[in-house]
Amino acid sequence: DKIYSALQKLLDSEKQNRAELDLLQERYASMRKDLLAHSFSFGEALETLEKRLAYLELDFAKFNTLTNEGDHLEAKEVLGRIENEMKEFESIVEQVPQFLKEIETEYNEQVEDLKQGYARMVEEHYQFSKISIPEEIEKIEKTIEVARGHIAATELEEARQQLDKVAREIDQLYDVMEAEIEAREFVYRNKAQVEKRLNQVLQSNRYVNIEVDRVSQNYILSNNEFVRVQEFAEQLEKEQEAVQYYSKAMENHQVPYSVVKEHYELVLDKLNSIDEDQTDLVNTLSDLRSQEKAIRDGLDVFELDLRNMKRTIEKYHLPGLPKEYLELFFATSNRIEQLWQKMNRVKLDMTEINAANNVIEEDVEKLDIFTEQIVDNAQLTEYMIQHANRYRLSHPEIETAIGRALDLFNHTFKYDESLQIIESALEQVEPGAGNRVRQNYQSEKNNSLFF
Repeated sequence: DKIYSALQKLLDSEKQNRAELDLLQERYASMRKDLLAHSFSFGEALETLEKRLAYLELDFAKFNTLTNEGDHLEAKEVLGRIENEMKEFESIVEQVPQFLKEIETEYNEQVEDLKQGYARMVEEHYQFSKISIPEEIEKIEKTIEVARGHIAATELEEARQQLDKVAREIDQLYDVMEAEIEAREFVYRNKAQVEKRLNQVLQSNRYVNIEVDRVSQNYILSNNEFVRVQEFAEQLEKEQEAVQYYSKAMENHQVPYSVVKEHYELVLDKLNSIDEDQTDLVNTLSDLRSQEKAIRDGLDVFELDLRNMKRTIEKYHLPGLPKEYLELFFATSNRIEQLWQKMNRVKLDMTEINAANNVIEEDVEKLDIFTEQIVDNAQLTEYMIQHANRYRLSHPEIETAIGRALDLFNHTFKYDESLQIIESALEQVEPGAGNRVRQNYQSEKNNSLFF
């Protein structure tokens, strides 16, 4: 039974192999017929394809030999190999005409377009300094021929790699040529603007130079203004020479438009930067006069503030003033007088004057706060003592505190310490009295300010 079963399997295998062979032979015949009918579309690959067909015929012959020898299993493996080879052959037959058509209708036409475009650009005096267009076109043509060789050998993956390289190189050449065309349009469109802008900034620099000289008659300039104007002039002279150089180079067809375009863009940026710096410099010079006027007006206000502080102090008939207050008051008054002297010089040093003015401004602000504190502490001390008088007979400590407070008040003029002593004693006998006195005083103060 086992032997019979094995023999039956062999017979079935033979039958199946014959059926598959018939189908493969039909496909083979169709393939050969199509290859012969369209041989012109395969170009140099036709010879390689015919060799592949010959190899298939050898496989068919080997199949017949194995079948006649009764080796049906080995014959089946041969059929599998034929199947794979035919699939590959059919794929190649389909792709080869597409590859050849791609070369003829796309890449060859683009190469010819590049040649014609370059020839026209040469006639119009375009320059290419960083690349040789003819050499690059020649390289592309050689790459196309390499691709053709791979197609002829039906090495289609290698052919695709070469054609992709061709596409990239063609695009790069188009980009280079189009960039020069766009650069030429930019240059001719902006040439007059660049020259006009350069002349404007040159004229502005002459005005700035005159303005610096004029202002220096009345003010000491400490920010290297003359040096900066000279630097502007040197930079503008270099830019003017460069613009003239490129203009002449274009007339003589010695420079690519892309190089000129790049320079024009740099020049315009540089001119805008110089123009902004010139404007800042002129504004700074103009601001000196405004600073001088503001400081003169401010000095008048400072003197008025000091007089008002003096009248305020005198209004309350205080027994005296703290030493530190008097020192600050007279020091501030002296600084104001010294600043007036500096303001009356032939040439003003605004850096020095601004620094002195800032010190005076801070001192006046301190004095204003100090004056208010002195008046408030003195007034509150008097209010606290008046309120504490009701306890003098019943509370000896109040009598003592009033004595100490008045001593500080009348002899050392330490109104803050005097207030602290009497307020602390008052709080001991009447908690909350200090806050009530302060509130009443602040209310009266606000009403007097309002009215």
